[in-house]
Amino acid sequence: MHYELTEVLEQTIHGQLQKKFHAIAYEDNTKAVVVTKQDLWLSGDALNDPQAAFVDGLTSTPDAFIAANLYAAKRSNEYPSIAKQLDDIYHNGIDGWKATIKVTKDKYPKP
Repeated sequence: MHYELTEVLEQTIHGQLQKKFHAIAYEDNTKAVVVTKQDLWLSGDALNDPQAAFVDGLTSTPDAFIAANLYAAKRSNEYPSIAKQLDDIYHNGIDGWKATIKVTKDKYPKP
């Protein structure tokens, strides 16, 4: 996986520094498939290595949740645009559109 963290906010609450990051996990370095996106608040020792804190959070996430996000991301990246899907329905009817969509659904089945 490839991870990207962007610091978006820094504040001190009760004398403790806290930082907010936008965190994104990609399937690989191509950044073509997003596995998950989330905002991440860190403080204390976690600020020394924010990426490790994010990865630790991901590894403690149930595998089923990550697998569901990954299959959904792959599907959404491969489906035709809404405009192309509507055009497909207009020219080929609902059954033609279903056949087009089924290719992606079969390629990335639900976990």
